[in-house]
Amino acid sequence: GYGEVATYHSGTSNGKKLISVINGGRPCILMVHGHYKYGDHGVLALGYQQYVYKHFYGNSEETYIRIMDGWTNKANRFVWGNCSGSWNYVTVDL
Repeated sequence: GYGEVATYHSGTSNGKKLISVINGGRPCILMVHGHYKYGDHGVLALGYQQYVYKHFYGNSEETYIRIMDGWTNKANRFVWGNCSGSWNYVTVDL
């Protein structure tokens, strides 16, 4: 009723699609499916960290999303963008 628009997004490209959303100052709902720890669970995505791992066969850039999972009262956990399972997310534009 106030002009909000919620948009469902399929896939996150290993977490990389969330970066522009988070950089825009908008947390989003991240839904992980088949995650080793969370199974099928919705979390609040609040930030991210990116690391470059250097290997003899080339470098890889990995994204970790900082979340609030509802299991604790702190946003001090991360999920790895390239973990097993799949991710989807919902953004809200006010």
